[in-house]
Amino acid sequence: MQATPEARGLSFAQTWMYGVYRRVWADYLKVPVDEMPDDEVTVREILKNRVLQGPWYVSLELIEFLLNDANHGNASQLAPAVARVLDEEKAGFRLVGTRFMEVTDEREIAAIEEAMAQSTDAFLPVRQHLDAAVRLYSDKRAPDYRNSIKESISAVEAAVQILTGDSKAELGKALAMLSSKAPLHGAFASAIKSLYGYTSDSNGIRHALSNEPVVDAADAKFMLVACAAFVVYLRQKASI
Repeated sequence: MQATPEARGLSFAQTWMYGVYRRVWADYLKVPVDEMPDDEVTVREILKNRVLQGPWYVSLELIEFLLNDANHGNASQLAPAVARVLDEEKAGFRLVGTRFMEVTDEREIAAIEEAMAQSTDAFLPVRQHLDAAVRLYSDKRAPDYRNSIKESISAVEAAVQILTGDSKAELGKALAMLSSKAPLHGAFASAIKSLYGYTSDSNGIRHALSNEPVVDAADAKFMLVACAAFVVYLRQKASI
């Protein structure tokens, strides 16, 4: 049985958890660090009460904060533990990357996760856009569906530019390049271009800042799942 920090003669400030608590206190609770109690029991009780007595989303936000804390050395162990509990409890949320998303269809979650898993190394910019799209969509207090859609289509654009080696390439060029390797049905290519146009033309989601169209959760989720699936599709076609 491992000895407690106190038993080893360590003060609270000498433990690795002290740094975690300080970041939670300052960056999550937004309370000045000099107001944080100097004993772990008190700090833990304050956080516990915040979670148990606060709105339903507080516990999710706190876990997300810890998963995205670059200095939290155990974050990589925390994610699978959280995912396991969510699955065991049949919770209405799943982890996608380091963010919670409400579950409506496991296949939708799987499509986003597959795109993220494939977006490494040279495709890291694609992952960053998908991460941002998930974060904006799943914000528990103020979801930003409009900008989530922008980030989703930006993930496709990033994939196109990486695959073509052209930092200014648009979707049409990528489809033409891919068609030379594996022909695309004309109707399918046209449908993809139309979807892209929804976000990119003069009346699309990016540009209609005045009299802007109503964008809701269904729109944002559809674009996130569709764009994630298309990123995977582009990579698979490019490798033929």
